[in-house]
Amino acid sequence: MGIIETIKMLTREEGFEKGIEEGFEQGIEKGIEQGFELGEERKGYKVVTKMLESGKFSVSEIASFADVSEDFVRKVQEGVK
Repeated sequence: MGIIETIKMLTREEGFEKGIEEGFEQGIEKGIEQGFELGEERKGYKVVTKMLESGKFSVSEIASFADVSEDFVRKVQEGVK
């Protein structure tokens, strides 16, 4: 194997390793982001459930207070019944 072939092979290997590392970092970032989103959704679900159970608030009021959509409140409402 000549020097040019060796350099090409090493360059490919370095690129492959760098690609794996960057992909791993992106995967971790995406996982953390999804974890935060899931946590927020669960929090919203608990707040909406408690407000629905109280029977004191309308769907639009709950959506506004809990910072969720009215559709989300309705879906939770269907599960609470």
